Amino acid sequence: MVVRQPYRIGDRIAVSQPYVETSSDGSPTWIVKSVSLLNTVCVLGGTSELCTYSNGALAQQRVINAARSLHAILTFVLSFPLNPPPEKLTIFKESIEKFIKARPREWMSLTVFRLAGVEVTEGMLQCSSGGDLMGSHDGNKPV
Repeated sequence: MVVRQPYRIGDRIAVSQPYVETSSDGSPTWIVKSVSLLNTVCVLGGTSELCTYSNGALAQQRVINAARSLHAILTFVLSFPLNPPPEKLTIFKESIEKFIKARPREWMSLTVFRLAGVEVTEGMLQCSSGGDLMGSHDGNKPV
């Protein structure tokens, strides 16, 4: 880890098994707090939990570095009432496109707008929406 340097202090990383498919919803991310010859200390982004990884164990894992993931696609799922009028979904999609086009330094384009699921018992539709970000998706400049 010290020689290859797949991450630096302050980078947001996700760690997973190399042969297990990563989730399309993203992975829990850790912020690198310190790196030494033997281990790496990280803080869980959402809860501030501390974790110490041995560098030998990390060398066997897939490490996804948000600071080095250029043109990442950010997606999110929104819920709507079960039978929305089609024009309301069109207005919503156009609003997202307008938001993205108004921020050309942050966004490249809208890439996803589709039905993600139906929750019949809750009376909700789930729509997946998202776009290509310029640069890395954690706000850092590329390395």
